[in-house]
Amino acid sequence: YPQHYKEMTFVFHDVDSWPRHKGLIDYMTPPAPGFVRHFYGYTWCLGGMFSIRGADFDKTGGFPNFWGWGLEDNAIHDRCIKAGLVIDRRCFYKISDNRIVRLFDGMERLMSKRELVIYKKENPDGIGHIHNLAWTINNEFVNITSFSTGTNPGDLDYEKYDIRKGNKIMLPKGQSRRSWKMGRMFS
Repeated sequence: YPQHYKEMTFVFHDVDSWPRHKGLIDYMTPPAPGFVRHFYGYTWCLGGMFSIRGADFDKTGGFPNFWGWGLEDNAIHDRCIKAGLVIDRRCFYKISDNRIVRLFDGMERLMSKRELVIYKKENPDGIGHIHNLAWTINNEFVNITSFSTGTNPGDLDYEKYDIRKGNKIMLPKGQSRRSWKMGRMFS
């Protein structure tokens, strides 16, 4: 794995969604680098289901280390575009397509407005900011047992967000790194 991961296809897939019929989606990426295949979700972000080669994922810096709901799909989309990757949606299913099973998981999500500030105004961290990584290998599975990131999830303020309000989450007026209070969780 460590010697050939750059040629491997990584599949990122929401756990609450899957193709209704076997064979509906071919997850393999093209042999040439520079492509991301996006299969399901919204076209303005890169979530739901997508595949990417390991070398291309490295170019993006990976997902941000966000702990709340709602911004990692936007950030990885932005990072792919910035890295010059082509997002291929030739085999794409919109979020409402009944060929994809999507479990209902309620109307509320736990989000952090601090992470919104990081996404909008700062530079979110990524795979290069993961440290103290511990793992075990069991046959072909790599089991991550612990890790740390540049952001401590305990330093973020979280609140419930009702997704019926829409997918445009507004940045609190006047918020910046200097104005943010740290150290409160679930207040």
